[in-house]
Amino acid sequence: MLKDFLLVGLGGAAGSMMRYGITLLCSLLTWSSTMGTLLVNIVGSFIIGILIAACNRGSWYLLAAIGFCGGFTTFSTFSAQI
Repeated sequence: MLKDFLLVGLGGAAGSMMRYGITLLCSLLTWSSTMGTLLVNIVGSFIIGILIAACNRGSWYLLAAIGFCGGFTTFSTFSAQI
């Protein structure tokens, strides 16, 4: 059980950092941050769909789908920007 919490936390941290990196990249490209959020949510949703279809509900699923994609695609960021 502790392993599962750590996998989700590690994936979530990586996803959040990736999201922030894409936000910085969008600002360097002079795109709006809302465009970056839209891009992140579309890509993240696509990745989650692939992971649900391809993975069983094991460790990789916890790390990638729940952790990484959960941290990467957050509705709260979109809500705050709007």
